[in-house]
Amino acid sequence: MDLRNAFILRVTELCDRENLTFYELAERAGIPRSTLKSALDPERGNPGLKTAGAIFRGLRVSAREFFDSELFL
Repeated sequence: MDLRNAFILRVTELCDRENLTFYELAERAGIPRSTLKSALDPERGNPGLKTAGAIFRGLRVSAREFFDSELFL
């Protein structure tokens, strides 16, 4: 699995764990829904560090916690 798809699956996994919709995640992260949608697009998604950091904050996890998953091995 490539990094892009692993990132998308991890965001989805953590949202599911928190019963959080992508809309709610965007609100929590303080980013436009369109930015989140683009970051999670399997064809062209490529979130920058700023967007990834906002997503981590919205999920209320550290970068270390986010990447502590079998998906990234």
